[in-house]
Amino acid sequence: MSLTEQLERLAGFEPAPYPVVSLYLDTRANQHGRDQHQAFIRKELKARSRTYPSNSPERASLDQDVERITRFLENELDPSANTVAIFACSAGELFETVQSAGTIPQHALHIGDRPHLYPLARLESQSPRYAAVVTDTNTAHILVFAA
Repeated sequence: MSLTEQLERLAGFEPAPYPVVSLYLDTRANQHGRDQHQAFIRKELKARSRTYPSNSPERASLDQDVERITRFLENELDPSANTVAIFACSAGELFETVQSAGTIPQHALHIGDRPHLYPLARLESQSPRYAAVVTDTNTAHILVFAA
């Protein structure tokens, strides 16, 4: 599925009464070869989780999302990806990820009633589609390139 199609599907997500997590991570290693997003995840997701009452359905939904995000990052993260975007709302049956070779300027966490898509749209615009035409006197070939 293309990034454009994924953006359109996420944009069509109906606002939910439960928290929708939009997490953007720069997954490139630092100068020492270590992941630099783990500390951000631990700190930010715990802090945001505490903003909801402990026995509320919103907190339960967010806690499930945090567990699923953590499992994904531990087991399914592509080591060649420079950026990962994760959208999650267990109560709304949403869990989508985008792994990209493009880069984002910094980690970001947004929690609202729908996915926060601006950074993803911006990431898509970094690698626009283009075409090249190769011709000679007898033939022409049109090549379309996209990330």
